[in-house]
Amino acid sequence: MTCFAPLMLQKDKHFSKSTDIRRLISRRLDMWACGQFEILLQEAELCDKNLPKNSSKMSDEQAVKVFSRLMLENKIREATRFLTERQESGGIMSPDDDAEKPQGKTVMEVLLSKHPDQINPDEEAFVECEELPIFLDIEITSSHVVRVAHRLSGGAGPSGLSSSSLQDMLLKFGNHSADLREAYAALSRRLANYIVPWDEIRALKAKRFVA
Repeated sequence: MTCFAPLMLQKDKHFSKSTDIRRLISRRLDMWACGQFEILLQEAELCDKNLPKNSSKMSDEQAVKVFSRLMLENKIREATRFLTERQESGGIMSPDDDAEKPQGKTVMEVLLSKHPDQINPDEEAFVECEELPIFLDIEITSSHVVRVAHRLSGGAGPSGLSSSSLQDMLLKFGNHSADLREAYAALSRRLANYIVPWDEIRALKAKRFVA
């Protein structure tokens, strides 16, 4: 369900009128109901790729709006971080780009310098154990999910769903939220208490963890 909102609300540069947007969302809802998730994902990726990239810097007025919205949402840490880091340069760097620190080295060279050399572990680092400890099942319930949901913070993750949106989905939609919390708890119990086959792990990791 974490991928539902991003897939339904993905912008398409060819749709600007409200009637066209409603028809587009209605079609996507029908595709979701029919289980055409792969087609929806491909469409969303294509629409995102075709959107114009805005490289201009944020104006002071826009910055004030973002800061005010974060403060009204009681996200004080995020608001402070946005205000202090907004003027800093950022973006994705390529491995061959020049790194700012230290001078004269590429990004790849700096990363390699931070990686420790491979060594053989000492034999004393391994603990001999003739009898394995008792494996106790970890009980995770929807109540645990509720407590964690109240503490969610941060921006959008791999699925593109922000913490506030996920928090709303887990807490504010009655029985639907209760079912989603049970699903989260069931998945957590399975991952914590069983040896999960690799095929299932690979399916969970596929498509940027949207599963």
